[in-house]
This record gives sequence, structure tokens and C-alpha cells, in this order.
Amino acid sequence: MRRKLALCLCTALLLFASLFLFSAAEDDDSVRTDSILLTEDNTEVEILATADASFTAGSDSIFLFCVPPGFEDNIRSLVPIDEASIGPDGNIRFVIPFDPQNPAGALNGYCLAVSDGSGGYHPVTGIGYISNLSQLAAPGIPYRLPSSKKGLQVQLTADAQILGVRHTVINAFMNELITTEEKNSVSFVYDKTEYHIDRTALSMLDYRVKTLTEAGIHIYMNLLLAYDAEAPKELYYPDLSGTNTAMYAVNVDHPDTVRRIAALIHFLVDRYTAAGGGNGFCASYILGYEVNNESENNRAGLTALEEYADSYARLLRIADTAARTAYRDARFFVSLSNRWNLSDPEAGLFGGREFLTALSERCGDLPFGVSINPYPSELSMTDYWNDEKAVDDIDSDYVTLRNLTVLTDYMGQEEMQFRQETRPILVGEFGVSGEQGTDSEPLQAAAYAYAYYTVCRNDAIEALIWHRHVDHTGEEGLYYGLYTAGDLLLDPKVKKALYSVFSAVDRYEEDGSLPKEIVDCLPLLPIDSEEDLLPPEQGRYQRWVYPSSAVSLRTEGAKDAPVYLFDFSESLYDFYPSDNARYLEQCREDDISFLRAALLPVAAAEYMGVGGKILQIERLADARAVSVRIRVISHAAAANVKLLITHRDGSRESVLDCSGTAKTGEWIDLYFPIDSACFSEKAGEATLKLWVQGGTESDSELFLDVASVSLLDSDDINPAKTIFLILILVAAAVVTIFLLIFLFTGQRRKPDRRYD
Repeated sequence: MRRKLALCLCTALLLFASLFLFSAAEDDDSVRTDSILLTEDNTEVEILATADASFTAGSDSIFLFCVPPGFEDNIRSLVPIDEASIGPDGNIRFVIPFDPQNPAGALNGYCLAVSDGSGGYHPVTGIGYISNLSQLAAPGIPYRLPSSKKGLQVQLTADAQILGVRHTVINAFMNELITTEEKNSVSFVYDKTEYHIDRTALSMLDYRVKTLTEAGIHIYMNLLLAYDAEAPKELYYPDLSGTNTAMYAVNVDHPDTVRRIAALIHFLVDRYTAAGGGNGFCASYILGYEVNNESENNRAGLTALEEYADSYARLLRIADTAARTAYRDARFFVSLSNRWNLSDPEAGLFGGREFLTALSERCGDLPFGVSINPYPSELSMTDYWNDEKAVDDIDSDYVTLRNLTVLTDYMGQEEMQFRQETRPILVGEFGVSGEQGTDSEPLQAAAYAYAYYTVCRNDAIEALIWHRHVDHTGEEGLYYGLYTAGDLLLDPKVKKALYSVFSAVDRYEEDGSLPKEIVDCLPLLPIDSEEDLLPPEQGRYQRWVYPSSAVSLRTEGAKDAPVYLFDFSESLYDFYPSDNARYLEQCREDDISFLRAALLPVAAAEYMGVGGKILQIERLADARAVSVRIRVISHAAAANVKLLITHRDGSRESVLDCSGTAKTGEWIDLYFPIDSACFSEKAGEATLKLWVQGGTESDSELFLDVASVSLLDSDDINPAKTIFLILILVAAAVVTIFLLIFLFTGQRRKPDRRYD
């Protein structure tokens, strides 16, 4: 009986094995893959390998398998695509065709195998991928990373520009963008298949990217997947959708999902890096949110690190390949929480250290970066430098802003680097709480300054994104914002102490010392002197702000200024409907041609208006004042006006920040003097923003009309100086008249001394 049972078992095992075209055994390293490269014209893939002495040249055959994404664990359904003999030195060469018009082909991996003698195959290499896939990408906008490290989760776009923000993270939910419906969608073809993007979701993303790009703010787009009953169910791992989870992992086990996600990412990267920049620029992406927290933020239903790392590594490779075949310098970041060595696999929690190590073993050939959210171990802690759970040791439980070098030193190790260089590292989200009117408010401001200069002193970190712009009433007991919140959700109400410190951290004094706003924070910080806070001079990004106020106001009928930067009689130039403007149009009224911006009030504290590029910066360097002819149409009696001219040159930024008030309903000319030092440099680029703040609840239609922006080049046309000279002349004339009268009357009343 036992013999018969054993025979049946052996027969079943042999039958099961015969169903596999590929042996389940791991590759035995008897063959080394040397390179997998596209040829120069992108029409072929050349695969070079070397076999060891266990193979016989000329007699043994090597088989090539092409492994599409999603089939890494299901190779039994594949067949070899080519066969080659081993050369005299053990060399192996395959050359297979490649369609350069179909970049999806770069998603495929390649594996070498030998026959096992039973109709199956035994792998002798792991799965390798094309290493020069970036050459498939068309030329796009040159990638330039800002010198500044100041970042913010931007809610108020105009306010962010006033603050000097240069980096931000925006969320893009894949479940909102992906649709299977043709109605209200944008269609495109990828891998010879037509896909659809929801037009409404794409329009909102377009506006966000375009507005922030034109504001000079570098964007990291965070690609997320939330539960959505209307999204294709194949996006999610089985039996998980709809559970009580914030975000989900992409189901890379489903081939249709793999192709759909690759198509979406290729579409987005191509759209936001295409030459011409019509939709704005974004080439940096974050894949998921704190993905080492599987149970809450990247739900896959996988609790073993090996399986979970395999899943995320596949998604990362798909995303990176789809992105870099659209834009060669596209970058992907892996998002981590502050948990560094705390792991609880049964609860879906992995330490960032072990997760990065596992990911590097699987994706070491990819140029991925790391985005960490190094909050204090207790979110309510404001003085994060006193966090005892974050220590300067590789075995620390947490990585926070207190011990950020633990991460950067770890990523600086040779085995964690990419091509002998440390991978990009981003502080993708960080904040501490400060409640207005309590001791935590000034402490929060000091904590931000300490965090900002910590990042500035660490060359491995490219930016610090502060969370958040306005206090969120949904984050109970936590007050991260630069503003307090009003009655409405995320409605800015009052500037907190953090606001002025945030604005000042990149504004050093003439002698290189810290500004007063930062010096006032020093007693609250664990440092002995200002020098302990200052970053090296060569590592500073300096923002010089020159405030100015309107010095004169002229109404309709005044003579036009002689030198125009922009005259809207023939063109709108490169002005665009950003900064809370719904649209722009060219209008003519009473022989005046002008630009009209239809404004969209989003908050009482926020500015609205238009912006454009100044191509001849040297003209600003020679000007004495800027004149703007505007009209504000509103039910309010008056509106605040702001002119912001920003000139960037390497690690220096000069900002002319002009403010004034305009009576609404009529054309006026506002004059703003220019500090002679503001635009002394003639290189770099400059942008001009013209905004208004105000309006009432009755303003169903709120407009800013701009007839011209002009430069005043000499003293005699400077209205302030002209008025001053006129006053001096009038005073001199009055004094002269009084002197003449006095002399004349005095001569007539001179006493006659003949009677003395």
C-alpha cells in the first residue's frame, strides 16, 4: 500500500513538473549577464553574457526568455524567443528586434536558461533589464533643480511666492485619473492599446502643475491609490478594496493593471516635460506614501517582507521605466515613514532600514531616490531635538529631523549607492505643532528654523517640504500651519509666528549673519551660538527682498509712461491665467486696449492676478521706477495691489515687493520706485506678477484690467521726485516773494534821522 502511494505521488510530481516550461529552481550563477543594451538606432536589443567553464563551447545551447511585467512569477506560460551557442571564451550574444515606436517594450525583462532535458528549462541568470532605456525619450525641457531647499505643501499659490517657496509636493490619485469610459476623457495609445484619462481630474492636475511651474516652484508629484468604487477593480489586490485603509498598493500581479499604470505614468511624464512647456513641468515623482507602513498606507495584504518588497520593487521598476522612456531625467522617490528599525510584519509595519535594504537588492540598478517624513516619534512634540527615541545610531528606532544623518550616512554606503553616488534624498513631509497664543507657537517657529538650517547643512538632502500652509481642523490637537484656520476648512485666518520665520530663513544680512527673526529664535534652540545654526556660506541660497510702496497715483487722462515693458494693445505676450485667475482675454474699451483677468477668490488673505516673464532683465537694472496702469472691477471701494518682480541668478534671488491701494472702478497709474541694488545683476531670469487682494461676497464677477506695465528711466519723470521738486520750487517762490515784500515795505518805513 505504501509502495503504491509513493508511486502515485512520484507520478503526480513528475506530471506537475512537466507542466512547467521553466524550472522552479533559482538561477545557479553559472552564466553572468554582462549587458542588455539598445543599439544606437533603438531598433535592436543586444544581450551579452559569459558562461563559466562548466559549459562546453559550441555544443551547449543557451535559451533567451522575454519576461513581460506581471509574469516574473508565472514564467511557465512563456516560451524561449531565441537560442544561441556558447562561444570559445564562454561568450554568449543575442540580438533581437525592438520597436522604437513602442516604448512599452522596455518594460520587458530578459532571462537566460538551459534545457533541463525533460522539456523544461532551468534558469542560469536572474531577470535583467535594458540599462540604456533613457535614450528612447524625446528631447524635453532641461531639468534644473532649484538651489533653494525651502519647500511647502502649497495651498495659497501667490502667498507661497511671497514667502520664497521653491519646492512643493502635490498629490495625484491614480484612481481618479484612470477611467474606462470614453465620455469626458482624454484618450491616448500606449503599447498599441487605447487608454483613457478622466478629463476633469486631468484638467485640475494641469492647472496645478502649470500654476506652480510658472510660479518658479519645483514639483514632486505623489502618485497615490485610494479606494474608488468606480475605478477598475483590477487596480487593487484581491479582497482588499473598500477596507478601512487610507491608501492601497497597486496590484502588479495583474497584467492589465501593470500595462494601465505604465501607460498612465508615461502619459503624465510626457505631458509635463514636453518641449514647449504648455502644461507646466514635473519630472520628480513619489511612488506611494510611507510605503513601509503596508497596513495603512500601501495595503497589499502581504505581511512577509520578501513578498512585499517584491511587489513594490516591481511597481517601482514599471514606473521608472515608463517615466524614463518619456523623459530621460525623470526621477522616482520611495516614500518612508519615520520608523527606522521598528518592524511588526504581522501588523504590516516594516522598518525603513530593512525595507530599503530589500529594495536595493531588487532595484539596485534603478536610480530611485528616498523621500522620508521624519516627524518626531510623538506627533504632538514640538521640540523634536529632545526626542529620546531618535538617537544618532544606525540602530535608532526612529529617524527624525534630530538624527537625519542616520539615513543620509546609511544611503551613502557603497552598497546603497547608484553608480558610486548617493541617491537623491528628500524630506517629503515634516512639521511640528504650534497652537496660536500658547508657548508652542514661538517654539514651532524656532523648530522650523532649526530644521531648515539642518537640511541646508546636509548636502545629501535636496529639499525640506513643510507640512502645512494652513492649520487643518481635521488634525485634532495638531497645528502645523503658517496660518490659523478660519471657519471654513483650510481657510487662512491669522499669520502665526512661524510665518515670519519661514519667510526669513533664506534672507541673510549684508555681513552674512542671520536676520533678526531668526536671532530671536536662538534662546529656544539647543545651540550655543548663531554659528552653530548657520550653514556654510557656499551652501546658502540667499533671497534679497526689497519692499516698496506706491509713491503716487494718477487717474484717467494722465500721460503714458514712455518705456513699456508690456503694452497690451496688440498681444497678451506670455502672460497666463495663473495665481487664482480663471481666464485671460484681450479687450478694448474707449480706445484703451488691455489685458483682462477674471479672478477667482479662494481666501481673503490670498492675492489674485496675472504673471509673465521679463526677457530683458538689463532694462530693469537701469530703471528708477515701475508704472502700472490698472483698473479693478469690484463691489469693494478699494483693493490692495501688489507688484512682485523676482529675479533669480544661481543661488541668489532678488525680489522687488511693491504694495499699494487702488480705488476700484476707474483706470489709475501706480508708481513703484526700484531699489538700485535689486536688479544689479543682468543674468538669470525674471518674472513679473501683478496681483490684487480684496473683493466682497457680492463679487460674482471680479476683474483685474491691465493696460500697460512701464519703466521710468530718469529722475524728471519719477513722480515722487517731481512732486518733491515742485514743492521745493513753490516754497522757494513763496520765500522770495516774502523777502521782496519785506524789503520793499522796510525801505518805505525807514525813520528820518534829520530831527535827531
